Amino acid sequence: MRAYLLIAVFGLVMLTGTMLAQAAPNAVDPAAPAKPGSITPNNPASTQLPSVDGQVLQKILNSKDYLEHLVRYLIGYETWIGICTDAEPDQRLRTLMITEPVRLPGIDGISTPQWLEVIQIKGCNRSYERMIYATYHDGKPVFHAQISGSTKTTPKLQHETLAALRARETERAHQAGCERADSARILAANLDPDWAGGTDREWREIWVVHSCKGVKKVPVLFGPGADGTVTFSFDAG
Repeated sequence: MRAYLLIAVFGLVMLTGTMLAQAAPNAVDPAAPAKPGSITPNNPASTQLPSVDGQVLQKILNSKDYLEHLVRYLIGYETWIGICTDAEPDQRLRTLMITEPVRLPGIDGISTPQWLEVIQIKGCNRSYERMIYATYHDGKPVFHAQISGSTKTTPKLQHETLAALRARETERAHQAGCERADSARILAANLDPDWAGGTDREWREIWVVHSCKGVKKVPVLFGPGADGTVTFSFDAG
């Protein structure tokens, strides 16, 4: 299981279209105990504090520029993947350091440091949490939001699967009579509890797709590809 360290990010509530209002600091997560060098209220300054381009990471995470990038990304993501037209980020709940960095879409290699933003989203008369992987690359923040559900996919594999499934289901929806302007949405991805024999290198998930024709569930099989990496196939038995 991936381990995280809590970052305390002070004084920020995210409000779309405005800047940011005063809020209480994040509480320390008992499941993520502080360690020397982590950014928490109880730890003194340390040369081990994460930094980006010579700046302490906590200062960047509290900056107007970073938060504007994060808000724009989230609104774009929710619009691209979801069906709620008024979804917007409401509050930053937690920020966690990623102690085992992963490969993110659009970046060759692994960029560090990485952290995980947990943001409360509101819209369609409800609220829910969205987790976002984040890092800096070539001087700019890079984000990858996690799809809802219990998927085991890593960020890069998830992005590739989601993009391919969305393109396929959009074309099928158009063939079935949906307007050309309508695109399929991917609502969730969950491990298939009825599929036996799952391993770290092979497993099956059920991805939930929405189009103008309604909601459908698509089985997705993940397993080793020819090059040794994990790949995917749809409608797997």
